[in-house]
Amino acid sequence: MSTTEQSAPVSSPERISHDRLAQILNDPAASSSTVVVDVRGDDFARGHVRGAVSIPYDVVLDDEKLDTEVIEKLKTYPNVVFHCQLSQVRGPTSAARYQAALAKKDGIVSAVKQQVYVLDGGYGNWEQVYKGTDLVEE
Repeated sequence: MSTTEQSAPVSSPERISHDRLAQILNDPAASSSTVVVDVRGDDFARGHVRGAVSIPYDVVLDDEKLDTEVIEKLKTYPNVVFHCQLSQVRGPTSAARYQAALAKKDGIVSAVKQQVYVLDGGYGNWEQVYKGTDLVEE
């Protein structure tokens, strides 16, 4: 790419509602193509979205770990949903950093096209709605 060319800007990750994510997680075919990423760190052990993986926020902020460990762990999933407690800062920032890292790799990471989302309302909203169901693991 010449110095006068610029990459297309990466759009902000879309929001996904807790209702829509619950539908996906309750559908075996859809859930197998979706990974939920909890960036809260230690809070993960006190409860999380069923099947979620814990990738603490500080790991996503580390460029080297993001470009290697995080992308490697998530690259096979067509749908990646990030969240923190409220999905106001850490979740959206993590999703945007991940999406930007993928864009820089320009498709050389995975044959699968990924859609990146942020869980609207975060785990706080999720827990309020689904605590006591199989959609919350403790």
